[in-house]
Amino acid sequence: AIKILTEKAANQVSLARTQDFVSTLVDVIKMEKSRLQSGIVTQIGTHETHGEYDIGTEATGELELSFRSYGEASERALLALKNLSCATKNHEILVDIEELMECILEVVNNDQGAMRMIAFQIIANLSKTPSVKVELVKVEGLISSLVGMTCSDEQYGDSDQKVSFDEAHKSALSVFIELAEYEETSRIITEHSILVPSIIEMLRKRGFPSRAECMKIIAKTSRFGEISIHLMQNEDLLYMITKACRSRETLYRHFAVVSIMNFSSEVLCREKVARAPNMLRAICFCAADPRCKEGTRECAVKCMKNLCNSPESICLFGNSSCLETLAVLACSDQSDFESGNIQFCAADALASVSHWLKVLSVIGNEKKIVSDVELEKLLKQKSLKQPRPYKLRAYQQWSS
Repeated sequence: AIKILTEKAANQVSLARTQDFVSTLVDVIKMEKSRLQSGIVTQIGTHETHGEYDIGTEATGELELSFRSYGEASERALLALKNLSCATKNHEILVDIEELMECILEVVNNDQGAMRMIAFQIIANLSKTPSVKVELVKVEGLISSLVGMTCSDEQYGDSDQKVSFDEAHKSALSVFIELAEYEETSRIITEHSILVPSIIEMLRKRGFPSRAECMKIIAKTSRFGEISIHLMQNEDLLYMITKACRSRETLYRHFAVVSIMNFSSEVLCREKVARAPNMLRAICFCAADPRCKEGTRECAVKCMKNLCNSPESICLFGNSSCLETLAVLACSDQSDFESGNIQFCAADALASVSHWLKVLSVIGNEKKIVSDVELEKLLKQKSLKQPRPYKLRAYQQWSS
């Protein structure tokens, strides 16, 4: 009856505020689990049913035992809690109930069926509210449980169990993507000791179905300056991102290019991006490949444009085809909107290159620079004036 009451949106807010209502549902889940675990029948040589346990014997006299950690009442109670979590106004109240979060984590860590799926769906619902994200991510053990579900590759023959696992896996990924929307929660999850290493392991699995979502987490968290610099320190992550730029998976490649673009927007990251093995070649490949997803090529060109704003990065262009790629894109004869943006960004990048070449040639003549070491020291001086990006006043198609 309680489950049916909570299904109606009109009741959800008032029920969540009813004294001891949520606590009672939590107690049902805890008490039934405790009752079932203590109710194991150990009699051998008979066949009887006790609660959720089905115990029988074969002719050999061996004991066969199959049981569930939670019963039907627990599942209905958890479904009622899920219904309450569908109302955004309830999120702050539910997260503040410590025993509720403990109960949800206990279900996540002790069940492998429908209960676990429902528990992850509750967490996914709560993570959608901005004011709740920080409190949610600080719940002890939550990130570890989410990572465990995200990285899991459990195999089930039973179709119902497979559906439950897939839904739980999907919900766990959606929580990370929601948390990555904000800087504070992004910092917390990326600084956690197991998230980034676990994502790298998932990216290494060629047939892993959620690689694109994992790369999306990196793309979203890398939008923030300090986090971007932190992620850039991981050589294994850079290698997997570079490799993903040549993947045939459209979304996987797109989020990899977005991640590189975000890295290149930070001045402190640009030289490392340019020096990463095969990174510049991968960016050029995505910028020039017409088969790339809409927006992927533009992100790749914007990445090169960012690099062109730092002279130490331009000095590394000689070992790649960046300048040739930019020249070809700037002279494109395609007239659609996206190609126009790509063309403009490419021309702007070349303008920045010409600016720095002029500056370097003047400085070289004045200071008589004779070594690469002296040049590198000079380029890092803050006194060097950065070129202004050109602003488009009136669009006119460039032609070759």
